[in-house]
Amino acid sequence: MTGSDEQGRDIEFQSEGYYALDLVSGLPNDGLMRNRLEMKRGGLRQGAIDTILTMKTTY
Repeated sequence: MTGSDEQGRDIEFQSEGYYALDLVSGLPNDGLMRNRLEMKRGGLRQGAIDTILTMKTTY
């Protein structure tokens, strides 16, 4: 997603990842999600936040 805020900064949000299900039980198994939020003004990067979330389910 891209957009801008009331202060004239360009904002870009990206998200990607997966979540795997066990085919036999149908229960969630593991996953990974990466998110990135970046702010720019006049084409210059002002800041960014990166998060990585890993999920592992045990039964």
